[in-house]
Amino acid sequence: MKIKKVLMVLLASLFVLSGCQNPIDLEPPEGTSALVITLNENVSRTLLPDIDMDIAEYRVFGEGPDGESFDVTTSEEVLVLDELAFGDWTVTVTGKNAEGFAIGSGSGEASLHTGETTALSVTVIPFDGFGTLNLTVNWPAGDLEIPTVNAVLTPALGEPVSLDFLISGDSATFSSDAVADGYYSLSLELLDNGINTMGTVEVVRIVKDGVTEGVFDYDEVNQPGGTLDFTIDQQMNNPIEVSILDALDSFGETASMTVSASAPAETENLVYFWFVNGQPYATGESCTVEGLDKGIYNLDLLAFTVDGMRGGSTGVTFRVTELDLSPYMQIHTVQGAGHTSPYAGQTVENLIGVVTAKDSRSFWMQSPVPDNDDATSEGILVYTNPSALEVGDLVVVDGTVKEYGYSNELKLTEITYPTIKEVIQSNYPLPAPVILGLGGRVLPNEIICNDATVDVYDSVFDPEEDGIDFYESIESMLVQINDALVVAGDKYGEIPVLADNGATAPAYTKNARGGVTISADNYNPNLVSIDADAYILGLPAPVANTGDRFSGPVQGVIGYSYGKFLVLPTVLPDLISGTLEPETSDLTGTEEGLTVAAFNVENFPRDDDGMSAAEIQEKIDHTAEIVVDALNSPDILVLEEVTDDSYSVNDGVVSADANFTALVNAIAAAGGPATYDYRQIDPVNNDEGGWTGANIRVGFLFNTARVSFEDIGSGDAVTDTQVLTTDGQADISLSPGRISVDSFAGSRRPLIGKFNFAGETVFVIANHFNSKGGDTTLFGEAQPPVLGSEAERLVQAAAINDFVDQILAVQSDANIVVAGDLNDFQFSAPLQTLKGGVLINLTEELLPAEEQYSYNYNGNSQQLDHILVSPALFNSAAQVDIVHRNSEFSSQTRHSDHDPVLAYVVPGYDGGSGPSGSIEGLIFSDYGEGGSNNKYLEVYNAGTDDVNLDSVFMLLCSNGKALAEGTVNAFPAGWVLSSGELVGVYNSSAVEAITGKMSAESSFNSGATFFNGNDVIVLIEDVNGNGSYEDGTDAVLDAIGIPGDDSYFGSNLGLMRNHDVTTGSSVFDISQWTEYSQADVDAATYYGVY
Repeated sequence: MKIKKVLMVLLASLFVLSGCQNPIDLEPPEGTSALVITLNENVSRTLLPDIDMDIAEYRVFGEGPDGESFDVTTSEEVLVLDELAFGDWTVTVTGKNAEGFAIGSGSGEASLHTGETTALSVTVIPFDGFGTLNLTVNWPAGDLEIPTVNAVLTPALGEPVSLDFLISGDSATFSSDAVADGYYSLSLELLDNGINTMGTVEVVRIVKDGVTEGVFDYDEVNQPGGTLDFTIDQQMNNPIEVSILDALDSFGETASMTVSASAPAETENLVYFWFVNGQPYATGESCTVEGLDKGIYNLDLLAFTVDGMRGGSTGVTFRVTELDLSPYMQIHTVQGAGHTSPYAGQTVENLIGVVTAKDSRSFWMQSPVPDNDDATSEGILVYTNPSALEVGDLVVVDGTVKEYGYSNELKLTEITYPTIKEVIQSNYPLPAPVILGLGGRVLPNEIICNDATVDVYDSVFDPEEDGIDFYESIESMLVQINDALVVAGDKYGEIPVLADNGATAPAYTKNARGGVTISADNYNPNLVSIDADAYILGLPAPVANTGDRFSGPVQGVIGYSYGKFLVLPTVLPDLISGTLEPETSDLTGTEEGLTVAAFNVENFPRDDDGMSAAEIQEKIDHTAEIVVDALNSPDILVLEEVTDDSYSVNDGVVSADANFTALVNAIAAAGGPATYDYRQIDPVNNDEGGWTGANIRVGFLFNTARVSFEDIGSGDAVTDTQVLTTDGQADISLSPGRISVDSFAGSRRPLIGKFNFAGETVFVIANHFNSKGGDTTLFGEAQPPVLGSEAERLVQAAAINDFVDQILAVQSDANIVVAGDLNDFQFSAPLQTLKGGVLINLTEELLPAEEQYSYNYNGNSQQLDHILVSPALFNSAAQVDIVHRNSEFSSQTRHSDHDPVLAYVVPGYDGGSGPSGSIEGLIFSDYGEGGSNNKYLEVYNAGTDDVNLDSVFMLLCSNGKALAEGTVNAFPAGWVLSSGELVGVYNSSAVEAITGKMSAESSFNSGATFFNGNDVIVLIEDVNGNGSYEDGTDAVLDAIGIPGDDSYFGSNLGLMRNHDVTTGSSVFDISQWTEYSQADVDAATYYGVY
């Protein structure tokens, strides 16, 4: 008979050494039998195999009497099994890692007796076998004459084996796939002519079928008369967390250093071995290092259990110097690993450093002995007159540590009220500059700060990932930029660059003209600004344009000013001019098409009050040349920042007629049309922002030979324009007129004008939203940055969107252009509010992301200037161009900091359908996007004639693609749709309620239903009968969605066509449809019943 038993299994794993168990005693539940299986789990360290040796899951398999068995998988340590037969059981346990690979096993036997508890302890150990060991040693090119590597691999319990390295150039390699599993110590020496130059000792682990790799990059090696700064970058995973206590960064040749080993309290019976540059030096728990020559050294510590089965290693790097610097306070101690010095507000004494740079007010000094911790800066600014000091002086300073800076900005750590106690030595060797980029410290290229909630002080200090922490970690240090590529024109003497010709910049940030463009998730922290006219060198700022390069490495110290980090140069090579030329556009007006441009002319016509008459005329002429030569004399030009006629003289003058007239005349003189006119509205004095007294405003220039302006009423600065209805069409009460005056208080108020072109009305709204002043900086204290100015732009965007909605409510196919300097990015909240599901941002839809820029700020190419249009104009296959004339070039040579945007639109165009075709009344009557694949369409013949569907197909434009990119989906051959009948189109994987709703003679499945809520479906008449879509030939009969617009309009809902709609439209108008629920889609409530 079978008696109920309980088998309690305790699981653990021993994954470092075989035969070492740690059973756990458990009291079984009363009245049961239990089997307890115990396994011990540890993790390995140092040079590890590529196989994860941490057990994530156990498979426990048992075989008992009479063929009884169990097979259980668990991640728990306690496993209780009942209903087992009494008798002898054999239990096998297999350990698997997180990837599901079996990495070890163990087994045990136990007898179960009625009413008794049986405990079984199983040890899971790694599989026996052989693994692969790959080692690489690298050293600086040309530093060694006859390099050799002396390497010995010693098993924990066994004889040492010498490893034969293959020397090739400036590296050496070793590889073997026949190394037995287990732990080893690796002793490695790099020799030159048989003399030790560097070395290290590590613990190595080999597992069956695993690959263990080690790369030793000796960035410096000891040479006569030289110094060496060596680091090893390895991935460590510790079985024994051993560390070295009381190590010094440096000490003098006549001094010594005593260190001791530290291991976790639970680790007992360890033996310790100390090595200096790979050579045995001492044994025991402590070690005194002394009697070494000047140079840099590795002190390595190996720790093993007495049975030799577990081990761990660690090491430190130190310098032996000619001078004993250990009695002095070190700069990295003052700086600390963070944005604030741990000594802020305190007086420090005996701070030692070598002077690396100076100007008339301060000097910078840097520790002669770094601590090899990238998180702590080795440099600091000392605020005092440095006239008595020279670069290269090794000085000792007392003073007060201060975090200096302005509100919302980061603070610069400096020494104030200093006393120069001593100049220990002159002409002391300067520390090697930190290379920013390849061959040095590679700058973060995507993240500024991603782990703060309020400010930078509550974030994790992570210089490897966060750009703001990276620059803090090299604050005031001497740095070097190789192959510095200029990515924006100079401004205020600052030249933004990328190191290494931009080699480490993400490809998606690089634009075609040599700059880097921002995105919603990347503001390019790898940009570095060179403060070319900083006081250290006292040079004038050179003229720099995008694409220029410096003829050699740029060196300087890292400073911070006006919310950004800067390189204050100590070495500034000459600039090599690039080949970048100002752009001209190919877009021009046609008989059917209209061109509209938006251009911020920056305080036109004066940059400042000190300009001479000749300089003012130069700006006027240069602006006119851009209008004529670069923009091809657009039909309508939206201008921003035109000042009053007295510029910034606060004399009550608000008229700008003279300035507009000057530009109109200059355009004619530059070879443009002599038929330009203008419209604008004078603001209330000093009521719309900008420089006091300048009264900047927006306005229209337009070519009267191409368009006419309809003057309506007498608009003024404080009266709102109203939307009207005239003969069933949208109209406005004022032209020119202001919009939502109250929403733009203290900011430039928008201007609306009613234009006529080729018999079509076009409403144009000129804008200049409030500036981004009030936002905190990218590299400021507030993280993420606070967008203090955004709230006002959101109100302004909502006001314009509401006005557009009012026009479209009267006339859904109205031609509307919204253009200007919106002072925000295409992905920003204000721009999304402005679009509101109705307006289409032409540059966002039609240009690659990296080419969407019209402005440059601190090296970041970004878009502030936009042209948005209503669906009627976007469906005209509109074109757009940002004409790069200014933002990429030096502020010393340009007359505006904005690039103009130029658009081509065709009012009244049929959406690219070409000829109207011969079919009338064929429309989409239903659209369903339900759960999963529950999707369908209806096509209805509202005309009077039967339609042969062989001459019609459906285009599926996924993700709002243009018509030319759509996929053709045909109707079944030979089908004819009679007047007043419909055909159903369904997804083949839809539920039966949909697929079976209509007969096979009146419905079919089609790939046209593989749509989501932002996919466009278009009904096309195949005019030439070739079965593919040809723009300008085939006719658009009807559309659901807007080609070229990937906005979501139909997710998880149904749309039924209003019954009064009997004609299809190339312009999707949501007001022609009635929405119903997803549940009704899934139930096919309305499908097939139109």
